[in-house]
Amino acid sequence: MIVSFVVLLVLAMVLFVLKNRKTTRRVEEIYLYPVKSCRGIKLQSANLTKFGIMFDRQWVVLDHEGKFCSLRNHPKMAQIIPSFERDNLVLNTEGLPPLRLPLNLDSYCEEVLVSIWGNETTGLDAGSEASEWISSFLNRNGRDRTYKIVVNSAPKTSSRDPQRWEEDYEDEYAKFSDDAPYLFTNIESLKDLNSNIEGKLTVPMNRFRANIVVSGFKPWEEDNWDTISINGLQFRFLKKCGRCSVPTKDHLTGKATPGYEPTSTLMKIRCPEEDDPFYSSDNPLFGSYFAVQGSGPIAVGDTVEILSTK
Repeated sequence: MIVSFVVLLVLAMVLFVLKNRKTTRRVEEIYLYPVKSCRGIKLQSANLTKFGIMFDRQWVVLDHEGKFCSLRNHPKMAQIIPSFERDNLVLNTEGLPPLRLPLNLDSYCEEVLVSIWGNETTGLDAGSEASEWISSFLNRNGRDRTYKIVVNSAPKTSSRDPQRWEEDYEDEYAKFSDDAPYLFTNIESLKDLNSNIEGKLTVPMNRFRANIVVSGFKPWEEDNWDTISINGLQFRFLKKCGRCSVPTKDHLTGKATPGYEPTSTLMKIRCPEEDDPFYSSDNPLFGSYFAVQGSGPIAVGDTVEILSTK
């Protein structure tokens, strides 16, 4: 009888502690995407600069018209697997030998103008060997076009929500990312999204190609952040991330998900206000872009501190 009472008392104490303990707000995952729209690399720690995680979106693929290629129109780019080997970025994919791209910009020569959604920057052509490699891969569907790989040499201005920030900041620059150097997403927001998708389908976080994934927050709480801190580095909100068809692609195979999911569900639960002049009602929101002040390391498990909210 006494043993049973003690067991019940211990269980009650454990439940009380679990119910009342403060959820740890932490960095859950970190991702690096060396080549825009190719597969990412999951990291345990990363060195941050004002232009993004070191080597993030440092390279981009351009088509025969000079337009950047992405998973929107070349979904099989998800099958290109990047890694680092000494002083090179190495690209691997089935059926082709590895392609090695030097990390040292002095190894590149011809300057190329690159436009990312109307925001212009410059890069350096990776050369004929890289062009032949990526052209062989992307022409497997029967096309006969010339593609090239370009490395970033001059970061571009980031996009920001003018309703939240009227001042210009010198750290608002990125390489070949769509909008800004750091994309944050929230584990609980993904859980809420998956709970709204009809049927048994659930999508992983890699569909959203975030740099920093956080946990310990309420769903969609990230909408209200203005400034946050991780390991002494301060991040400032720039804009929410409007979503297109990219999350509907499997980020290991490039295959489309039936029903245009999860974007079709996001359209039902996360569309911007129709009268919002900055966000398109055709692009539902998931995640937020931030800029960082200063540079330094962060790691999985680091505490995320909210400094100010909207």
